[in-house]
Amino acid sequence: MSGPTHPPYDRFIPAPGHGLGFNELKIIECRELLRAIAGEPAHLVDFAAGLRIERIVEAAARSFDEVRWITL
Repeated sequence: MSGPTHPPYDRFIPAPGHGLGFNELKIIECRELLRAIAGEPAHLVDFAAGLRIERIVEAAARSFDEVRWITL
């Protein structure tokens, strides 16, 4: 859930407690990509951050399957 206090999502979400759709996320991703290409600071996830996120998601799925805590 997102809301007006979560930039850059605040441009799409007028009130707290709303989800974002696929189209909104793609617009945000394209904007960040274009900013990076233009040499401006962008909020893109780099490979290392993406790998950390993927490890957390995998651990959560494994924890659910095995019904136990998983150490990262």
